Parts: sequence; C-alpha cells; structure tokens
Amino acid sequence: MVRTATSTDLKKPLGEVFSDLESTSESLLFRDKGVAVAALLTGSEFELYRELIRNRAWASIEEAREQNAHLSSDEISEEVDRLVDQVTQRDVPPARRLTSFSIPTSL
Repeated sequence: MVRTATSTDLKKPLGEVFSDLESTSESLLFRDKGVAVAALLTGSEFELYRELIRNRAWASIEEAREQNAHLSSDEISEEVDRLVDQVTQRDVPPARRLTSFSIPTSL
C-alpha cells in the first residue's frame, strides 16, 4: 500500500518513519506541487521492485535475441556499432561532434 507523505511525516525523526513503514507496510510517496518526486519503500517492496526490473531487462534481452536470431554475429556487431554511434552523437552538440578520427602512428 502507498500513502502520500504529509508535512507531519517530514517532521518526524527518520527512525520513527522507518518504524511506521515496518509496522504498517505502507510506502510513502513524496510529492512536490502534485508531482511525485520520491518514494520510501519497505525493504520487501524494494526487493520486489528490483526483481521486476531485472525480469523486464532479461525479457527485453530475450526478445532482442529472438528478433535478431537470423543475423550473423558480424551483422549484429555492425548494428550495435551503428546504434552506439547514433546515441553518442545525439548527446553531443553539433559543433563538438566527431566527424573523423585517426590514430597517430607515432607519439
């Protein structure tokens, strides 16, 4: 169960907040101007969350494997390189993008 934190919750000593979490098994959701900004979960809820994220990640990996089973390892490497280039270049302002690269033959 999730409960929205109140200003009273924020004034309590942290140990008391932890005790409340443990005794009620209610997570606290912190909002700022109506927007969720943080949550305080019980340990068991956090472990369930981690397991859910891990399972979703593995499901995505398995889906990608199935979708690309017909590709050779070279084709997969080329696609990975292309995607990495695309992501890296997207995050770099145009003026700073690397357009060519060479390795010096002597130092």
